[in-house]
Amino acid sequence: MLAYHDRSDGGLFAPLPRWRSRDIVAYIVLDAKRGPALAQLFSEELGAVIQVREADEPRVASIFAKHNLTALVSRIGKPVASA
Repeated sequence: MLAYHDRSDGGLFAPLPRWRSRDIVAYIVLDAKRGPALAQLFSEELGAVIQVREADEPRVASIFAKHNLTALVSRIGKPVASA
C-alpha cells in the first residue's frame, strides 16, 4: 500500500490535494450508480481510499474477494505524473 486515507475525515476529496502537493495529478472516474459526483466526493461515511501499485492491484483485489468485500470496493482512478 502506497497511501491510505480514512473517508470519514474529509470524504473522498480529501486525499486529492495531498497527491497534488507531491506533483501528482489524480485521474478520477466515479461510478454514476453510486450517486451524484459531489455526494461521492464529499461524503464522510465509513470507508477508505487506498493507493497501490498498478502491478499489485490484482493481488489486492484477490484479498478483497477472499473476504467477500468485492461489492464494497471500487477502482476510482490513478495518479499520473503532472506535466
